[in-house]
Amino acid sequence: MISGIAMLHSLGLLQGDPPGWAKAKFLIFLLFVGSIALVAKFSRAIWILIATWILLGAATACLALNKPF
Repeated sequence: MISGIAMLHSLGLLQGDPPGWAKAKFLIFLLFVGSIALVAKFSRAIWILIATWILLGAATACLALNKPF
């Protein structure tokens, strides 16, 4: 997380409002971290959470490569 913010700063993308793709990646990161807490509570649904993590990872990769907005 820290290196990503440092990269955005070095590219000059943090002056003013960050780009939409960076905001979306941060939101997906928060969803990922929040879903880790669900593992202890819903241990039977671990396969659903693993699938969700894979989809979140794919979404962040698409945002990083394509920068759609």
